[in-house]
Amino acid sequence: MFNIRPFEEKDALKVMELLKELTDGPVNFEPSLLINNMAVRCRVIESEGDIIGFGALAIYPVPTRGLVGKLEDIVVSSVYRGGGLGKKLVEELIAVAKEENLKSISLTSNPSRVAARNLYASLGFIPAETEAFWMKL
Repeated sequence: MFNIRPFEEKDALKVMELLKELTDGPVNFEPSLLINNMAVRCRVIESEGDIIGFGALAIYPVPTRGLVGKLEDIVVSSVYRGGGLGKKLVEELIAVAKEENLKSISLTSNPSRVAARNLYASLGFIPAETEAFWMKL
């Protein structure tokens, strides 16, 4: 049995372990910054007391587009991939975005993550026509 629910502080260590499946870099965050920040909604997938999935929806205003969201750090444990849990997690975050009356949702996905990219396309996400830029601070 799987349950998707809001992220809680007690989930932090397991979520940090899950996030290591997304990056080779360090994973370290302050759970209270996610829990107490009204600009982000995080969800976990729980199975028999274990956290096996995580995803975040960052919400922010853009002058030319209104209130928008960005999906971040969507991950399902490698042990549970392929069973539709990633889809259920993203659908839950889309439902949250609709409840918040967002105008759009964006995300980025590494080209090597073919299954994830296919999932996003199947849910109606369209590849952007521009390249993303970012800067480390």
